[in-house]
Amino acid sequence: IRHWTQPVLEASGLVGSGGGRVQAAGLVISVPGGVPQGFHTDGSSPGCVNCFCPLVNVTNACGPTEVLSGSHTWERAHAAAVCDQLSDDFASAYESYHIARATMPAGSLFLFDFRAVHRGSAHPSEEAGGSVLPRPILYTCTVEPGTTPWDFFDHPSLF
Repeated sequence: IRHWTQPVLEASGLVGSGGGRVQAAGLVISVPGGVPQGFHTDGSSPGCVNCFCPLVNVTNACGPTEVLSGSHTWERAHAAAVCDQLSDDFASAYESYHIARATMPAGSLFLFDFRAVHRGSAHPSEEAGGSVLPRPILYTCTVEPGTTPWDFFDHPSLF
């Protein structure tokens, strides 16, 4: 995935002039009937960019990632307070914030700042009008040299 992301990151200047380095990579899978994640940031370190590459078409029927537009510029305490507020009432997010839903064709790249408030939305079951297929997404976190996004990567693995 770095083969595709590096030219974009170099051109953007988001992670320094060399395109940064991949700090982590993996695969996230959402399954039909999956509940939404809570809104969260992956950390507070500037100079870190997440890149998602879906292996299937991501539509509203399979729970796309949702990002609160502009939240990457918020102070850490404000972002944490918003995440806490939305954990009690995430429906209010749609009234209070502009939310970008990352629907895209398979093989697309979706890059966003590590500090952005985001979540994986619900993946409705087929009975509820959703997709019958899992939604696998490759991801990387690319960082500018000298940056270590500890906030996210010190959590234990589920496996």
